[in-house]
Order: sequence, then structure tokens, then C-alpha cells
Amino acid sequence: MVPLPNLQMLSLSGMQVDVSPSVLAMRRVPLLTNVTSLCLGACHFCSCRAILELVWACPNLDQFLLSMNTADYSLAPEDAARLDTVQKQLRGCQRLRWLTIGIPMISSAYMFGATVLFLSISVSNLEDRGNLIAFLPGAFPRLEKITIYMKDIPDDPVYHAPSLLHVIATALPLRPALSEVAFVVHGFSGMPEAASPHCLRNCKWIVGRAGEWDERPLRALLIGLQKLDIGLRTLTERADGEPSAGYVLSVLPDVHDVLRVLVGMGPKIVYPLGNDPFHTARAGDTGAL
Repeated sequence: MVPLPNLQMLSLSGMQVDVSPSVLAMRRVPLLTNVTSLCLGACHFCSCRAILELVWACPNLDQFLLSMNTADYSLAPEDAARLDTVQKQLRGCQRLRWLTIGIPMISSAYMFGATVLFLSISVSNLEDRGNLIAFLPGAFPRLEKITIYMKDIPDDPVYHAPSLLHVIATALPLRPALSEVAFVVHGFSGMPEAASPHCLRNCKWIVGRAGEWDERPLRALLIGLQKLDIGLRTLTERADGEPSAGYVLSVLPDVHDVLRVLVGMGPKIVYPLGNDPFHTARAGDTGAL
């Protein structure tokens, strides 16, 4: 193998990765020493060690994106936690700050080091909350920002706790460094006249209902919270962010100083506007929910 000293960005797509001699040699030979950005899309990993060897072959990795990948292995939370010890011994991913990952690979999160500052997770459906509950606690001790990408909810399933924000807050509590939480809803939300109800429906699954926070308020869990962004990125100009912001404030009245609601592909900030934090968000504007 010939080292690639000028290679800084590497993107692999549609590959099946197993523990072959070539993969094992990557970490021993300074082949990918200068790679700082790695993207793995639609790859299939035949074993846990296969992805370990590939990722740890990039000692200077700063940004890592995993998208639409599959794996033959699955890890229990206790197995994933043990990998944290392994990676510390091997000093893998010591410079990784940006991690984008999908739920199918969330059990591998511990393998990518404890230095991640910015984490993005793609949530495919509401049932993915269970995976977040299982694998987020104890991971990413230096995390400063977490972004959840979720699909639009076109129907109106019966709401049942916990909300996505409640999952994040209880899985990553009492962390002064965690200052930013963002939700981005993507996908078409239906006909224009249905846009506002859809925005409200998504907000319900993001922040929950008022009683959900009675025992442990959000600000008591996310003690370092400085910014809460909710991006309702619909494809219609009639998406109304005012009732959405009003609903969020009716559930979490203490977040008016950190809340931003964004609508559209721009996106356009619809809350806050002006000097009055309640200028565009009135707690009574929740009738469409």
C-alpha cells in the first residue's frame, strides 16, 4: 500500500466492508494519516471490527458522516460502553469533533471517541426514540450541540410520551457544555392549507405536552441551554410559525429567551421577531393542534 499524504477528504459509497488484510493494514500503514473528513454512505459493515479498523485508520479525523449504512452486528448498551475503553487504549478518533450518524449505527457511537462536540442524528420514525434512550446516556461527554433530523409527521398518531426533546434532556442531563439543541423537520408536509396543523403536530412530538415536564423541567436538565432551534422546513409558503412558537411556549414557557422557530427552505426566522419575545408567539395560538 502506498500512503496518500495529500488526501484530506474521503467518501466511500455502496461498499461492503469486512475485516480483510487490506483493511487491517490501513491502521498499520500511514495510508490515511491526513484524512480529516470521512463520509460513508450506503455501506454495509460485516462486523463491528470492520468499521473500527476503517475509522481508526484515520488518526486525524475531524468530521465523520455515516448515512444510510447497514451492519450485520448489533451491540447492547453494555457492549457499546466497553468499546469506549478499547478506543481509549488504542487512542482512536482523538480529534473527532463533528459526527453525523443515523439510528441504525447509533450503537456504534461509543467507538468514535469521547471528543465529539457537534452531533447530528437522523431519526427515521418515532420508534427510534428507544434507541436514543438506550445509547445516548454516558456517550459524548464533551458534547456542545446536538441536532436531530426528523421526517415530517403527515398523519396524527396518538401522542405518547416521551417527546424527542425529553429523550435528549433525560439522556444527556446536567451537562454545562451542552448549550445548543436543534430539531430540523424535512420532507413535504402536505397541501398548503394543511401546513400549519402539520407544523404544530411536529412541535407536539418534539417538545411534548405541558405535564411531561412537571417532574423535571427542561432548564433543570439542560442546565447549559443557550439555544433551542426548531426548524419546520416545509415546502409551502403558508407554513405558519406563529402558532408553532406559541405551542412550544405553552409547553415550555421558560425557553422564550433561547427559542428560535424557523420555517421554509431559507429558512426564515418567524420567532422571535422584534424586541418583545412574545411578539409572534401567543400561548393561545394552538387551536389547530
